Amino acid sequence: MNSDIGWNDIKEQINHWLKAPENGYLGSGFGFRDKLASFLKEQPNDSVVNQIVSKMQEDIPVLKQRKVSINWVVGSNQVVIVVDKEIETFDFDTLSV
Repeated sequence: MNSDIGWNDIKEQINHWLKAPENGYLGSGFGFRDKLASFLKEQPNDSVVNQIVSKMQEDIPVLKQRKVSINWVVGSNQVVIVVDKEIETFDFDTLSV
């Protein structure tokens, strides 16, 4: 990880991104909350995972040059996000704006 931006900083950025509705900021498409909530009702597949990761990297520039993956279990409302070799589970039920 970049010495200027640590894993805790990145987790905070991801957490904020997960909470933000898409287009939640005037003039910006930042966020993915509503689409992600609908995706969590279905089994993960490569197409959906790639769409989520691509949007995350677009909205959070520090992730652009990093290996990012996401996974979830249907019905759990938890997403597991891996950035490089760091891993974090985010509970979607507790994500609030």
